[in-house]
Amino acid sequence: MVILYWTWLGSWQIFGLTVNGLSILTAIAWTITLAVIGIDLFRLTYPKQAEAIKKLPLFGSWLRKHEEISFNSATYFLFGASLCVTARLLGLGSDRLITAAVLTAGLADPAASTIRYWLYNHSRLNSELCGQVVFAIIGWLLLVLLGGIDWYWSLIIAMVTAIVESHMPAWFVQWKILFISRKLRLPYQPKGIWSRLYPDDNLLIPILVFGLGAILSSH
Repeated sequence: MVILYWTWLGSWQIFGLTVNGLSILTAIAWTITLAVIGIDLFRLTYPKQAEAIKKLPLFGSWLRKHEEISFNSATYFLFGASLCVTARLLGLGSDRLITAAVLTAGLADPAASTIRYWLYNHSRLNSELCGQVVFAIIGWLLLVLLGGIDWYWSLIIAMVTAIVESHMPAWFVQWKILFISRKLRLPYQPKGIWSRLYPDDNLLIPILVFGLGAILSSH
């Protein structure tokens, strides 16, 4: 995705017209994102067709076992990345920052998850804390080296994102039960399709890194 982004930057001549490459990329990003959202909704609405969906090129390989009854992590990631590309089209942030934001989700998140899993099964160390540290270090390096953000702002962004990435799903579930069910007096239906939609870390990470980076780098 990063390669595609940098490939389409600049101006392009299409049928004699000069077109902003970022506009084309934004359109492509949203087309793909809406397509995978549609596939997920169809898969969850009609479970009997789920096996056929798994056989689709690319999408089937993205779908992990625990995601068969929820939205695909790739769907969340593409949605978050599309929002970042749109924000860049509107003049927010920078091309380097969006690169760091996407790679943080693609590199820091799986690295932290791998460390957590290994330590949980093979060590007495606090796997959650160690995962946050690994995430923060990788995110910090990506922001400093690729994002063009000062090291101290990069460290703050990486630490905040690491904490949110680790705890947001649990925070959201608690908020959903306490606020939506009690404050708004709405029934809580854990088996409904929309109850499976939550701020997944693949959605939060690129948005949070890009958003905080755009805000703090302007100071």
